[in-house]
Amino acid sequence: MAHRVFVFTVLVVTVVAMTPNSVIIPGLPAIAAGLGVSRAVVGMLITVYTASSGISSLFVGMLADRAGRKMVLIPSLLMYAAGGTVPLYSGAMGVVLAGRVVQGIGGSGLMSSIYGLIGDFYEDAPDRNRLLGLVNGTIAISEMAVPLVGGALAAMSWKTPFAAYALAVPAAVLCAVTLPRAGRFGGPATDYARGLAATLSSPTILGTFLAKLGFTMAYFMLLTCYPFAVVSRLKGSSVLAGMMLIPMGVMWSVSAFSMPRLTARFSTRRLAVIGGAAQAVSAAGMAFAWTTPVMAAMFGIWGFGAGLSNPSLLSIMIESSGESCRGAVSSLFSCVALVGGSIGPAVSGYLALPSGDLAPAFLFACGILLAGTLGFARLVRPLPDRGSPPPGDGMAGDSQSEGSEDCHDDPRDHDPRRYRRD
Repeated sequence: MAHRVFVFTVLVVTVVAMTPNSVIIPGLPAIAAGLGVSRAVVGMLITVYTASSGISSLFVGMLADRAGRKMVLIPSLLMYAAGGTVPLYSGAMGVVLAGRVVQGIGGSGLMSSIYGLIGDFYEDAPDRNRLLGLVNGTIAISEMAVPLVGGALAAMSWKTPFAAYALAVPAAVLCAVTLPRAGRFGGPATDYARGLAATLSSPTILGTFLAKLGFTMAYFMLLTCYPFAVVSRLKGSSVLAGMMLIPMGVMWSVSAFSMPRLTARFSTRRLAVIGGAAQAVSAAGMAFAWTTPVMAAMFGIWGFGAGLSNPSLLSIMIESSGESCRGAVSSLFSCVALVGGSIGPAVSGYLALPSGDLAPAFLFACGILLAGTLGFARLVRPLPDRGSPPPGDGMAGDSQSEGSEDCHDDPRDHDPRRYRRD
């Protein structure tokens, strides 16, 4: 029962964490009219949230390590709701932007706390991979469903999409009732800092961060370029552009939900490499896709690869970070994704949009994916049997051998309330 309740709570918070931008993007024209600002200015709603969330990510994980995951997650949800719902009672752009800053600070503590909790209570890799597959499948479904819901809400009123952020309040109540208070690690700050530095400098964490940066950057390059490809090459409309995300979301969900079976046959390292290679093939195919079926097939391949690589990278990151600094590593992992998401659109705009030739941007994304995948494979070496990890191995044993024992061997790491699947 505890296992099911925990999983339900994790998935609820995951859905809330997927709403910050996607629920309002379809209604940005109506929101701009309602606030009385231009389309360029209304884009600041996205920029301000991303910036505040990214900056806060540098610190919120360390706070979660020291104060506890639950003690950070609940206030983060409440801040997310308070800042996000500001437009419901104020139509001043400055006030709305201030609310988005607060919402971004709260948003930075959501998924990093969830990843920390998953690592704290699911020590066994099969159980952890099963839950991470569910989380990533939920993310894929949310990526498809939330914009549709946001568009429907915006059709009612420009303010209505912001009401969706109020769902963070019942999510906070659910966390307060169901989550155990765990994941708080004391000790001298100098020991914590030394352990964190050793973990972050391990080849496994560096390789995982490198892959996440490349994969996220390429993903946002794809999102920036493909609507123009649909219009210029396929002579389609924005409706067709939106429909292209369906095969990606479906395949993403299928592969993510299949992770428990796949990890029984393949290592998470191998699945991450396969996923990255599949995404690279997809990006290369999009560079030369001139028909709707081919483009849709490439999106399906991308979704398949993302459904493998995302949960695999998360599992390796969690496995390698140790409980007492897992919050900091998880939040920095999220920050790396935000950086990639910020760089990707700018790079694609430089490569493709001025000239109108989209092939260079797609091929550049393919190159980034290959570089990230090869760098990851080089830095992250196969995980040995748990019984006899060799010195200097590239997974959890590696970070311990590099001096992060203070980050891994806190006596409170061995929490008796770990969840096990019955």
